[in-house]
Amino acid sequence: MIVGAIFLIRSPLTSGGVSLGVAVAVTLPFAAISVFLMRLVLRSRKWKPAVGVEEMLDEQGIAVEGLTIGVEGMIRIHGENWRAVAGQQIAPGTAVRIRRIEGLSCSLSLRPSKTPRKFLIK
Repeated sequence: MIVGAIFLIRSPLTSGGVSLGVAVAVTLPFAAISVFLMRLVLRSRKWKPAVGVEEMLDEQGIAVEGLTIGVEGMIRIHGENWRAVAGQQIAPGTAVRIRRIEGLSCSLSLRPSKTPRKFLIK
């Protein structure tokens, strides 16, 4: 932006143009705004995803009905009912955590998973 403003500065060789003060007064605020917005964009890349499968991993839900080992049951997460398979017996009303999502079915645990999130999606 500064280079472009320098081309527009008045000189004895060009007719018209802008003064150096005007060029700097316009360029510096736009540069500051650009740097501020770029910092916000780069910071937002570290946020947890808010939509999709990635958002549901490690979230807490409630067992709507009793779940037995290897048999699909229903759980409620974010106000939605999901099919789920548990690796252990889970009573209705028990708090569960999503470990893995395979299609439209979830795998559950009673405690948070220690496995990195990026390896759980199938």
